[in-house]
Amino acid sequence: MFIAAFNLGKWTFPFPNEYNIPRIAGKEFWNMIYIDYDIFEKNIRDMLQKIDQAFSELARK
Repeated sequence: MFIAAFNLGKWTFPFPNEYNIPRIAGKEFWNMIYIDYDIFEKNIRDMLQKIDQAFSELARK
């Protein structure tokens, strides 16, 4: 099984269909491990915005 924490669109690596490897991402993954995806996503979004703001401030110096 291949798992991605966020669903960012189409998978970037092809596998022949004969392998039949299940792939899950985003909400499906977090629900599988009983973590509320909406809360997780909001907190990650906030964290990434803070990081982006910090890099922007550093770039202005």
